[in-house]
Amino acid sequence: MYQLTSRQFFVDQLPKLLKAAPPADLKGVVEFTIEGEGGAVWWVDFGQKTVAKPGPKAPKFAALVRAQERDFVALVEGRMSPADGLITQRLHLAGEAVALAKLTEAIGKIAARAS
Repeated sequence: MYQLTSRQFFVDQLPKLLKAAPPADLKGVVEFTIEGEGGAVWWVDFGQKTVAKPGPKAPKFAALVRAQERDFVALVEGRMSPADGLITQRLHLAGEAVALAKLTEAIGKIAARAS
């Protein structure tokens, strides 16, 4: 395993992962707010398989994710599970219950493919 940045993940890895094998159950837009050095806000449309920086008009979000840079990297590298992140409050999720359940499952699958 290697240490990447959240920017590398959203720009380089996630678009390829979404196109190769998108999470079938997860549709809609998720806003990821990554805080700290190197952090940014990203909109991921799982239905359209796109990753973008926020635009002038916000869509209806299926879920919101907030994490520090180091915690998010640990999550996508598989060093922290979504459950561990929630329990330790290093990962914050908001949104519809069904979307959140599908999102946490998708994050686990994406982490396994990204590592």
